[in-house]
Amino acid sequence: MKFTMDQRNILTPLQEMVSDQPIVSIALNVQTDLKGIEKSRLVFKNFIKEAEKKTRENYPAASWDSIETQLDRLYQDNRFWQQNYRGVIVIANQEELYTYHFPFELQKRVVVDRLPYILPMVEHEQLFSHYHVLCLNQQSIRFFDVNHQEIEEEILPEDAPRTLQEALGNQLTGGELNFSSRGSGAGSVIFHGSTSKNEEMDKDLKNYFQLVDRYITEYYSKEYTRPLVLFSLTENRGHFIKLSRNPYLEKDLYINASASELETKKIVEKIHEFYPVWREMMVKELKKDYDKMYSEEKSTHFYDDIQFASQEGRIKQLWFSLDEVYQEAHITDYNRMAYQSIKNGGDVYILPDNVMPEKAKFVGLLRY
Repeated sequence: MKFTMDQRNILTPLQEMVSDQPIVSIALNVQTDLKGIEKSRLVFKNFIKEAEKKTRENYPAASWDSIETQLDRLYQDNRFWQQNYRGVIVIANQEELYTYHFPFELQKRVVVDRLPYILPMVEHEQLFSHYHVLCLNQQSIRFFDVNHQEIEEEILPEDAPRTLQEALGNQLTGGELNFSSRGSGAGSVIFHGSTSKNEEMDKDLKNYFQLVDRYITEYYSKEYTRPLVLFSLTENRGHFIKLSRNPYLEKDLYINASASELETKKIVEKIHEFYPVWREMMVKELKKDYDKMYSEEKSTHFYDDIQFASQEGRIKQLWFSLDEVYQEAHITDYNRMAYQSIKNGGDVYILPDNVMPEKAKFVGLLRY
């Protein structure tokens, strides 16, 4: 079972920034009240000075002025500082600037290297902390965005198959349905065919689930590349999984309940209850992976071995202890190992110390 999103999505917007020139990464926390905003901007300004010092010391031939221009532009952007988030990483080189927002606070730091600082992004994404929940029953759907502990319902537009009645029209019949995209006019659904009355309900349900699957896949899963968790009863979940073509649908992770008669508050409570259950399952599966790889002599706790394997693309899974990975003395090296492992198709996990085998600081599970 794969417990992370495709972590290469973290690298996609950043890879074009990578060259022989330095990249400045600044991790800081942001307060949204008026006094807090000014304090956050002052911290950012001081971090720019720290980044300048590190850049001039380690990359004397680089053009600091070009990087500073990118960072100063963000410093002056009032809209950026008024956004509702708690942590942010700012990544800049001489030509581009990229920001990544977090719903929780970060360990503040400045990293100057030829690779962007991605460890907090890995920790955020790896733990299934940002995903979608589809509340599905035979008559309607609801859709929620989950980001760490923040849960928001998405208000689906009129062209979405919000209910079976809206999707199929006043006359429910069997047959194949054609899905019409938002940009093709009225966003109507075309269906045709006839069948016996005994078969109509099953076919209508199948057609409705197909429309839901296509819509969610097209307008949410493909666009945001986040895992999709079903909130539904066993029978409906089974039918939906069989016909779904959504590559982001989680088949083994689900919330086994019906949301049809639940108030929003109760749905949110159920979603909150799902996370610790999932975490426990994740830890069990990772331990199984470790035991298997250890028995096959495809695991290592040695720093040099892991560093070399990450460069060669031999890392299948790379585990870091949460207590170790953010240590300032090794942050650049660990970040490089994580970046190279993900770039070559491996998965990186940042785990509590009590989960690590023999309380190791890091573990590499090797492809060969």
